[in-house]
Amino acid sequence: MVWSIPKRNTLFLILIMVSLCSSITSIEEYTLADQNIETRAVWLNHYAFNSDAKRNETLEKIRSANLNTVLMISPPIGDNNGWSEIEDFSEMLEELVEYDISVHAWIANLYRVKGQRADFSNTTEQSEQINWALEILRTYPKLDGVHFDYIRTENLDYVNATKMNAISSVIEHTKERIREEFPEKYLTTAGWSLSGEIRTPQDELPEWYLEWFNQYEDDPVNRWSKAAYSHNGHPTCFGVQQDPVIWLSQGELDFHISMEYCYETDWWTGEVDIWNTFPYEVVEHIFMGLGWYSGVWEEESYTEEMVATEIVNKIQYGRSHKITGFSIFELGEPYNNDSILISKLAGDENDPFWNKAISGFKAESHSPIDLFQENIFPIALIGIISLVVVYAIKRKRK
Repeated sequence: MVWSIPKRNTLFLILIMVSLCSSITSIEEYTLADQNIETRAVWLNHYAFNSDAKRNETLEKIRSANLNTVLMISPPIGDNNGWSEIEDFSEMLEELVEYDISVHAWIANLYRVKGQRADFSNTTEQSEQINWALEILRTYPKLDGVHFDYIRTENLDYVNATKMNAISSVIEHTKERIREEFPEKYLTTAGWSLSGEIRTPQDELPEWYLEWFNQYEDDPVNRWSKAAYSHNGHPTCFGVQQDPVIWLSQGELDFHISMEYCYETDWWTGEVDIWNTFPYEVVEHIFMGLGWYSGVWEEESYTEEMVATEIVNKIQYGRSHKITGFSIFELGEPYNNDSILISKLAGDENDPFWNKAISGFKAESHSPIDLFQENIFPIALIGIISLVVVYAIKRKRK
């Protein structure tokens, strides 16, 4: 016997199933297209959160500017150095998390032990650095990650492959351990800007860079092939033994911040152009630094208004050139008028941060699985109704 359904009931059933499919489809579409994902990070020194009043003030600044990520200076952990107070750090972390801000503990690797400088070539020191990062995540489980700063040698010097590899090793093995123990947590770094140095015979430059240099030798994007660098220069970060291209290309790192804090937008955009040509598509994991501290305007006699205006110009250029995150250094510096910058970032609908965005560190929490779980009740309800209708139709036919 062939079972059939009256046309009017068939139409009703089809409408129900279409609604069910639409719910599932809308989840996929939202995940892929409708999220406004852009990391808008800010660095916080202790003076930005060292009292209830300061914490409230800083939190209001972050929310007013529609920032979504905080790099917060870490307190002491065990025998490791710290630059904030445990209570202040803990309370600020709680408040930031309450507003769904992605928070990362900012540590200065070079100064792990007070009064000393870390030797990253020393295997014992490498282990201590790794354990430092892990202990922070164990102590403060609400953190989204650890942010390495001063992961470099102290002074600019010849490019040394052994020292460069040692720093890379610290980052690589830290990420491995984080991935094992805290698979949902992130490791990020900050490094000196690309800027430029003239090459010397003693410099041991990475092979990938030599290949890139030759490929772009006659391209205007290659600033180091110009006369200012004797037609044979290299990135400044190499001189403190940092190679973020290797860190990112080998999966040792999640994101890297280039600390190009200059006022001049033309120079800053030139660095963005370079990142876009570097191999392995590392630009997808680069956040560009934005300098908002007294040294930017006091050193060159610029005004805060001028600096804020250029920061907006930088953001607009970066967005149109594959930059998915920006890092402001800093908010809360004493005597700075942060309201000038905030009004430029999110004062009206034409400003770059007027609309809220999801931090790149939070985007995975909006994965298809998570969104399906959030919508499971209405989807299940529709499914149950469909089954009831089918059953009722079947009984009627009998």
